[in-house]
Amino acid sequence: MWDMVTCVDELVAQPVLAQMHKELLQEDVLHADETSVTLRLEDKKGSKNSWVFGWRSLREHEQPKALVQFRMGRGRDGPTGFLGEWSGTLITDGYAGYNQVCETNGIRRAGCWSHARRKFKEALDTGSKDAAWPLFLIGRLFALERAVVGRAEREGMGLDELVLLRGEVRARHSRALVERIHEAGWDLFEKRSTLPKSKLGKAVGYLTNQREYLDAFLEDARIPIHNNDSERDMRHVVTGRKNWLIFASPKGGEVACRLISLMLSCRQNGVNPEAYIADVLMAVATTPSSKIASLTPWAWGAARESRLGE
Repeated sequence: MWDMVTCVDELVAQPVLAQMHKELLQEDVLHADETSVTLRLEDKKGSKNSWVFGWRSLREHEQPKALVQFRMGRGRDGPTGFLGEWSGTLITDGYAGYNQVCETNGIRRAGCWSHARRKFKEALDTGSKDAAWPLFLIGRLFALERAVVGRAEREGMGLDELVLLRGEVRARHSRALVERIHEAGWDLFEKRSTLPKSKLGKAVGYLTNQREYLDAFLEDARIPIHNNDSERDMRHVVTGRKNWLIFASPKGGEVACRLISLMLSCRQNGVNPEAYIADVLMAVATTPSSKIASLTPWAWGAARESRLGE
């Protein structure tokens, strides 16, 4: 079974992933997230946490792109190695491992309001009633975003029209709402009963420390207010590791992540993974390197739809 898996990796995943990586870095806006997986060290030297970094394009993209990358650690080498000299807008949580590449490349960082909401929800669940008001305001912020998407779907708007409408709503309503959220956070920060190490204190600290990144969506209507799409990609890894538990070797982690990348992008583009792998295994041997872009899941899916339409 391992021989078959590595055969698919060598014949399909490696050349196609190189092209997928190249095309993903042509996007102006990217999502990023990461999760840990236990890695068994070689020569029976125990185990450690390895990391899977997820990268994806915007969900509204006509051909959404997603892939994951295996890394031995969670440090800055992961983002730096993947992004290279890329410069655009990167949507992440508050993890500092992205700081260096953002500073070096002039990358604009956008934050995740879902993380802020989650922290206030945790504070409320532990009995901190003061968390209710900022949590309510953040909920209204999400309601505005849902209303925009709902209207765009009802009226059959294209991506450009959606972005234009979202920009208008954010300027008219969201900006003032964000100011109220930050005012509520500052009031709690100055309140003596807000202990820095409490759940509420950590929620307020996140809101304060991440303010520049959380507010970035107000200046660019293309940017979603959360990083949920990337987190959903990571759930595939989280759910999977409950079954396969660990990466049995570094090479196993690398191969697994390349194959997961293919499956993720197939799913994002409505492509049957089994049909895709079966077809590309046959096609890759006769496809010159100059035509490898035709074998990415999104290109393959688009070509298949075109053929079926004829």
